[in-house]
Amino acid sequence: MGGSSSSSSTSSTNHNTDGRVATDNGGIGISSQGNVHLNVVADEAFELGQDAVRRAIDSAENIAQLGHENGALLSRHLAENSELVVGSLNKSNERVHKTLSDALVSTQQAGKSEAGQISEQLIKIGIPAAALAFAAASIFKK
Repeated sequence: MGGSSSSSSTSSTNHNTDGRVATDNGGIGISSQGNVHLNVVADEAFELGQDAVRRAIDSAENIAQLGHENGALLSRHLAENSELVVGSLNKSNERVHKTLSDALVSTQQAGKSEAGQISEQLIKIGIPAAALAFAAASIFKK
């Protein structure tokens, strides 16, 4: 008869390494892992950084305030100048209309005959003169 045999072996190894280093009040840190690098920052450096950040924020707020004030000032100036521009355009339009009107009257006068001009002058002077004569006659008859 045949026989069987078996054998088994298990082996495990655990290595736990703690590479942490702690120091306090100027102590010296020692590590079993080799060189220890310490980065030490003075408290003044943090205060300086906080001051720089605070100043940057204040500057940004001041710039924003100036931008707001300048925008309001610019808006007011634009409104004032637009009123001046509109007024100036209106005056220019009035001058253009007067010039065109005068030119039209001159053209009409030049186109009329001498008899037509005399007739127009008589109408302009004659009607008010007749009204004045009628009024004077009415007053003196009483």
